[in-house]
Amino acid sequence: MRCPIVTELPPPPPDKTGWPWTEESRQLPDTMPDGASWLRVSIVAPSYNQGQFIEETIRSVLLQGYPNLEYIVADGGSADKSAAVIRKYEPWLTHWVSEPDRGQSHAINKALARSTREALASLNSDDCLLPGAVSHVIRAHERYSSAVASVGGCCRVSPEGRDSERVQAGLDRVKRYSWDETARQTLRVYHALHNRMKAKAGVL
Repeated sequence: MRCPIVTELPPPPPDKTGWPWTEESRQLPDTMPDGASWLRVSIVAPSYNQGQFIEETIRSVLLQGYPNLEYIVADGGSADKSAAVIRKYEPWLTHWVSEPDRGQSHAINKALARSTREALASLNSDDCLLPGAVSHVIRAHERYSSAVASVGGCCRVSPEGRDSERVQAGLDRVKRYSWDETARQTLRVYHALHNRMKAKAGVL
């Protein structure tokens, strides 16, 4: 799927402006500068009772301006408004489901089974991507093609959306996140051969 532009999506709530409500990432051309196809990026999203945040998350993915994206949402049967919000964006989702599951890992594995990725990212439903995050990571992968994984830096934000701290990239920084804050992730994407990822899907 080519990412939509902001005017193609449902209108945002009247009190929401800026990224990713009224702003969007620059649309990329259909092919890379050398004429090659962009890697197919599959973003899988586990979710449960995150109705307060999930619309912002969905829009931050769909408005990446990327030409070759899959977006799969696995909701665990939320009791809040999550399913209604997801349904609004159904035309732009590769697949979504809202049903009881066995937790976050199970939800991720269900979404993985639906993906056809060349590059894979997992994004929680209370996190957001920054503008242009997907293309930034894919271009970095072109420079460092032997890399197995890329980890982006983050902005820690309050539930109200106020930036409170920038966190540099690095797996050792994960422990610094607080449960009551959302991390606006640039992207965590795992590069691996399709068959290799399929083989490991049951244990991720």
